[in-house]
Parts: sequence; C-alpha cells; structure tokens
Amino acid sequence: MKADPVVRCADDLRAVYPKPSFWLGLAFIAVFLVFQLIAEWLDWQWLRVVPFVLFLIFVLPVVMRLQRDYQRVINALECPHCGQAAGKTFTKQGILHLRCQHCGKETRTDSLVLYQGPPTKI
Repeated sequence: MKADPVVRCADDLRAVYPKPSFWLGLAFIAVFLVFQLIAEWLDWQWLRVVPFVLFLIFVLPVVMRLQRDYQRVINALECPHCGQAAGKTFTKQGILHLRCQHCGKETRTDSLVLYQGPPTKI
C-alpha cells in the first residue's frame, strides 16, 4: 500500500518568521515604562498614549509584512497530486494540511502550527 505524500514546507515557513529578540522586547517594555513614569511625574496623561502610537507605527507594519510573506509562501505550496499551487490550507490537530483548489485533494505537511506562532517541524 502506497503511503500518502507529505509536503515538506516547515523550513520554508519557519524562514519567514524572524528570530525572537529578548533584548528588543525588553527595550519596548523599558520605553513603555519610561513614558509612563514621565507622564506620571509631569502629570501629562496624553504622554501615556505615545508608546502605543509608536507600537502602531513601527511594530504593526512588521507584523503585517510577516503575515503577507507567510501567506505568500503557503499559497505557493505545490499539491503533490496535480503539481499546481494548492492555494488553501487548514489545520487538523495543529498540523498544517493543504487543500488543493484544482484537484480537491487534501495533503498533510510537516508543519505543526500552534497558537498562531511560528511553525515547527514534525
């Protein structure tokens, strides 16, 4: 009996995600706390909003770019049955599966996706 094919894509999907930076997160928390302390000291309540505005200006575009790149890689994955770009995905028990828009077949991948985080290889 022939085994179902498994699409190898975890490495490509993982390459889209940047390495998490402890120091960058710590710097963001420090900036947030400094703005909160200055706002309290000067009694300028509007200053408390500045870290959130900075987050929207600098972090949100990066997250949106990551989502766009991730979706581009997923949409380009080839269906092993017909050879065309599958175009759709779904997860079953945390494992990413392709659902081909052309032939309608579902194929398992080697990517484990939990809690919207970066995929890991099974």
